[in-house]
Amino acid sequence: MLEIDKRKILESIDEYNRYRAPEAIAELMKVKDNIIVVKFKGSKLHCTCSLFDWLDDLTYILSDKLKRKVELIDFTEGEDCYTAQYHVYS
Repeated sequence: MLEIDKRKILESIDEYNRYRAPEAIAELMKVKDNIIVVKFKGSKLHCTCSLFDWLDDLTYILSDKLKRKVELIDFTEGEDCYTAQYHVYS
């Protein structure tokens, strides 16, 4: 099983929020095995045609910090947020 450094995930999310807030704000929900689950809220998520870009941007930061390939594998829409799942490859 792949060991993922949660501190590096939180650093990645902080960096993402530094550049994307208030349009998109990420929050770590959980890390299980090689899956990272992140909740996104923000003023522009529901009215933009570039939703996938907002969610996918985090993959680049995570990949850089974790030194591993990271891929957005799924996302769902909630009432006021999106929840995205990222797969971290070993």
